[in-house]
Amino acid sequence: MGFLDKVTEITKSATNKAGNTYEITKLKLKINEAEKTVNEKIIQLGSWCLAQAEAGVVFEGEGAEILAEIAAAKKTIADIEAEIADIKTVPETPAEPAPAPAAGKKFCLQCGTALAADAKFCQSCGAKQE
Repeated sequence: MGFLDKVTEITKSATNKAGNTYEITKLKLKINEAEKTVNEKIIQLGSWCLAQAEAGVVFEGEGAEILAEIAAAKKTIADIEAEIADIKTVPETPAEPAPAPAAGKKFCLQCGTALAADAKFCQSCGAKQE
């Protein structure tokens, strides 16, 4: 076999492999689309079952266990939401007023650090003083 025959054979092999890779990728994409459809339908079925249970249909076995877990999770959500509402309704305690400066003393307007009477900036936080 000559050099050009080997190059031709290698080129054909590479072309076939590239074509196969392309076809496999297309097929995997179709699998992913089908799996997405399956997952969407599972969610739809679960929503339908939950609606049936809420309408009074009684489920047994594993279905009843799953529905009980859903009910427990919904109760947890409601309890946490109530806790959040309680926190929002509790009035915040007002901050304690800053102590009145003593005669001849100066305090930072931003952080309250004691300053020299002629300080232009706070040595603690860097805030400009009046």
